[in-house]
Amino acid sequence: MATFPTSRTKTVSAGLPRYNSSEQLNTQPNSVVRQGAGDTADIIGQTAGQVSDITTKWSQAMDTIQSTTVKANIKTALPDIEQRALADPEYNNIDKYYQELDSLKKNNIKGFQSKANEQQTALDVDLDLQLAKLRIDNVYKKKALDVGRASTLKLLDLEQSNYINAQTEEEKLTATSNMKNIMLDKQKAYLFGYEEGDKLVNKLIEEAQDAIKDRESLKRVKEKEFRLANETAVNDNEKNYIKMKVTGVDKLGTPISRDEMINLVRKDLDNKTVSPEFADRYINALKSPKAVGAKTVDKDFADMMSDISKGIKTPERIRKNMLELVSDGYLSEKDFQAVSTYFDLLSDKHPDDLVANSIRKGWFGIETITENTTAKEESRSRMSRSYIANITGGTDPQVSAQEAIRTEVLYLHPEVVNYPNGMQVIDSKGRRKIIKQNGEVIDNTLPKKEAGKKE
Repeated sequence: MATFPTSRTKTVSAGLPRYNSSEQLNTQPNSVVRQGAGDTADIIGQTAGQVSDITTKWSQAMDTIQSTTVKANIKTALPDIEQRALADPEYNNIDKYYQELDSLKKNNIKGFQSKANEQQTALDVDLDLQLAKLRIDNVYKKKALDVGRASTLKLLDLEQSNYINAQTEEEKLTATSNMKNIMLDKQKAYLFGYEEGDKLVNKLIEEAQDAIKDRESLKRVKEKEFRLANETAVNDNEKNYIKMKVTGVDKLGTPISRDEMINLVRKDLDNKTVSPEFADRYINALKSPKAVGAKTVDKDFADMMSDISKGIKTPERIRKNMLELVSDGYLSEKDFQAVSTYFDLLSDKHPDDLVANSIRKGWFGIETITENTTAKEESRSRMSRSYIANITGGTDPQVSAQEAIRTEVLYLHPEVVNYPNGMQVIDSKGRRKIIKQNGEVIDNTLPKKEAGKKE
C-alpha cells in the first residue's frame, strides 16, 4: 500500500535546488551522498585545465608568429636599404638611411598582444639594425674618403702649378712647403698613409721640375693661368683643335682639311690663343709621316689612360703627350680618338664630381685586375677601348668596367663557349676559378675537409 508523506516527513531529491524562506536559491547538494558526483567534478576540473592549457599554448604561438614575422620583415628590408645607400651618389646622405632604419623598426614593432614579447623582439632586431648602421657608416666613410682624396689632389695640383710658374727660388720653396703641409693635414686625418703621401708629394715636385726643364728648353715662361685649363681661352682653343683633329670638322660643323687646321693653329699662335708648345706638337702630329697608319703601342696607350684617370698631370701636358704619341707613330688615329673622348669626360670636372670619380674608379678596377696578368698592357688596352665604348654609350661606369673585363676574359678564353656549366681554371696565384659563358669569373675554392670526416 502506498505510503503518503505526513506533515513530519520530507522527501528531498539530491542535486535539485532547495528553498526555504530564510535562504537564497542554492545549487549545492545536501549532505546526502550521491553516486557519481565526484566523477563529474573531476571531469569539469579536467576540462577547465585543458581550456587553460590551450589558451596558454595559443598565446605562446601568437607570440612566436608576431616576433618571427617582424624579424623576417626587417631582415628582408635591410639589404635593399644598404644597396641603395651603396649606390647613392651623394657622399653626405647617410642620415636618410639611418632614418629609414629607425622607421623600419617603428613601423614593425607594434600591435603585439604581449608587451614582454614586444620588448624582447625590439631588443632582438636592434642588433640587426645596429649592424646595418655600421655597414652603411663604413660605406659613407669610404665615399667621404674618396671625395677628400680627390680634393687634396686638386689642391696639390694648384701648388704644383705655383712651383712650375715660380719666378724665384723662394716661391718654389713656398710651393713645396705648401704641398707638404697640405699632405700632412690629410695624413693626420687618415686620408693618406704617411709613406703614400710623402711619395706623392715627392713625385709632384719631380714632375714640376721636369716641367720647368721643358719650359726652359723651349725658352718660354708659361703664365700661371695657362695651368688652369678650363678657365682660359688658351686651353679652350686647344681643346677645340683636338676635337677638330678627331672629327675633321670645325666649330661650325664644316669639314676641314689638314692644311686648313695647320694654317688656323699658326694664326692662333700669332694671336697668342694657343701656346707655342701646343702649336708645335699639333702641327707635327698633322704632318708626321709616322702618324699615317700608326699602330698603337699598348703600354703608351695604357699609360695615357692612367694619367688621365689619376688627374695629376695638367690637361695641357696630357694633350701634348697625346699629340707626341701620334706624331711618333705610337698611337693610332682610332685610339687617339678614344683617349681624347675619355679625356673630355674627365678634364672639365670638379675634383669632387661623383660621376667623374665613378668613371675613374671603373678604370682603376681594370688597371688593378690586370696588374699581375701576362701581357698586362695588351689586356689593359683592349679593356680600355671596351670601357670607353661602354661609358660613351651611356652605360654606368661600374657596369661598363665589368663588361669590359668579361669581354677580355672571353677574348683570352674563347673555348669557354664549349662549357655550358662553366670552365674550371687556376689563376696565377693557384686559386681555383670558374669562367662562365658570359665571361664572369667566380671563385671555386674547395672548403677544407673536416678533421676525421670521411668523404
